[in-house]
Amino acid sequence: MNLRVIIAEDEAPARNKLKAQLATINSIELVAEAKSGLEALTLIEEYQPQLLLMDIEMPHLSGLDVLDALTYQPYIIFTTAYSKFAIDAFNHDTIDYLLKPFPLQRLKAAIEKAEKRIKLIHNSTRVGGDSIALKRLVSKCDDRMTFIDLNDISYIKSEQGSIIAHTEKGIKPLQMGLDQLEQKLNPDQFLRLHRSYLINLDRVSEIQRYLNGKLAVIIDDEQKTTLISSRSGADRLKMIFEQGS
Repeated sequence: MNLRVIIAEDEAPARNKLKAQLATINSIELVAEAKSGLEALTLIEEYQPQLLLMDIEMPHLSGLDVLDALTYQPYIIFTTAYSKFAIDAFNHDTIDYLLKPFPLQRLKAAIEKAEKRIKLIHNSTRVGGDSIALKRLVSKCDDRMTFIDLNDISYIKSEQGSIIAHTEKGIKPLQMGLDQLEQKLNPDQFLRLHRSYLINLDRVSEIQRYLNGKLAVIIDDEQKTTLISSRSGADRLKMIFEQGS
């Protein structure tokens, strides 16, 4: 599986050189490129890459400021012309710190480090098929971006081709599909009850038997929403609550 990467570099020559270098590495999928720190923040929250290759001195927000503002934390390789930021960079658990100009082999070595770290995390945790568990979700509507605390979500449902998070503060559209969300959300908190929805287990107030081995799950929201499980969803739910009893 390819490593999803975003690059953040304000200088066009450096950005183009980095893109050309990455194009020679088969394991890399470049999903977006940012020309400023502010654009980087938006693109990272939208695409949620596994790896971020980022300059430090950029307009609007520095690379370090971007990391401080993120709710989703990818692995980081800094690419910069200055050595003076190295200590601050490694305080952010940076994979590597590349001083420009750097050769292709140096870049490949840094990416190999990132791949090993990601593989190690993947093999040692249930959370996420290929990345770190999300802390919050991002809802984008027109030019507005809203951050959603996972604890505020009652359930997430596929509705007429859109993915909607039902929260204490109303409904919020999401950009990720349910399959991707299922992989990224903590399975101790969120369960795929049905192919059309994920539920927050902390928001389940009641479970009732339903037809054909299915369950009716009552959500602790203002509407007391009832969601019907699939048979496989019912089996997973029973297993979770039996283990906790």
